[in-house]
Amino acid sequence: MKEVADYDQGMNRKVTVVEAVETTGAKRAVLLKADLIEEVSGVVEVPTKEAAIIVELIFNKMVRALRSGDKIELRGFGCFNTRERRARTGRNPKTGAAVKVPAKKIAFFRPSRELKELVQNLKT
Repeated sequence: MKEVADYDQGMNRKVTVVEAVETTGAKRAVLLKADLIEEVSGVVEVPTKEAAIIVELIFNKMVRALRSGDKIELRGFGCFNTRERRARTGRNPKTGAAVKVPAKKIAFFRPSRELKELVQNLKT
């Protein structure tokens, strides 16, 4: 697997980091939280433990916002919000028996136009 870090100026004229990952065959690249921590540590030039605290704080703040029903908007990336799924009757795939699925709240992500364009341009 070959990783290339590319720094370009996004539409908002701030420097953004774009990583292109080259994969072979059926293997796919996976971005892990540890990768984010490593990137923050390198870019901000802080120890890995401090970068881990920063990343955890960001994720915890996002989870708290979603739990309270707030919308998270990251310009140039996308929006996170919650949606209500109503109760329904499902089927057990093994037995075919009807199963009641209760109503629940789910996290939903809608990518921004800029992110869609970046992803589209990387695939072509």
